[in-house]
Amino acid sequence: MNTKELESALLLKSNGMFDEALRALEPLCSSGQHALACWHLAEMYENGLGVEQDQLTARSLFEKAARSGDPWFRHSFGRYLERTNDRKAAFEVIEENAGLGFIPSVFRLGVYFENGVGTEKDVEKGRILILRAESEGHVFAARHRAGKRLRGEEGLLMRPIGLLRILYIALKTISIGRNDPWDPRLVN
Repeated sequence: MNTKELESALLLKSNGMFDEALRALEPLCSSGQHALACWHLAEMYENGLGVEQDQLTARSLFEKAARSGDPWFRHSFGRYLERTNDRKAAFEVIEENAGLGFIPSVFRLGVYFENGVGTEKDVEKGRILILRAESEGHVFAARHRAGKRLRGEEGLLMRPIGLLRILYIALKTISIGRNDPWDPRLVN
């Protein structure tokens, strides 16, 4: 596995040199040793960065990255399926990943149950999953719950607590991001 080649390819992409990044990422992804290369290629095809937008290729590449077994890539594949309105498949991928204990997927599964995305609506099951993710320090779960309090969904007396929680979460997010921008607690 050549990490320097991957780093160079990602630098090209981050600098907007998409044609060069594409040429550098494709062989890395094809080798099967760089799920991250596949993920970045998928993002390029999904958004038309240096290539014609192609959702079939994007899906295939996101799925290839997910097959690496890394929970972050599996979660990302589920989110891609959600963005492309394949909600049943998104639910299945996220549910499996949540079952493996990946906290961002636990939160997302809670949101799916809460809103009936790809499954029957079950507000109580969704609430329990979101609380579990929040208890593990997941900032989006905490923000989700704080938003409900701020809107008065947990009672009008909880609105000020919701506001304070939003401020606390913003500070916590900055702190976590400074230490580790890839921390799973920051993954939506």
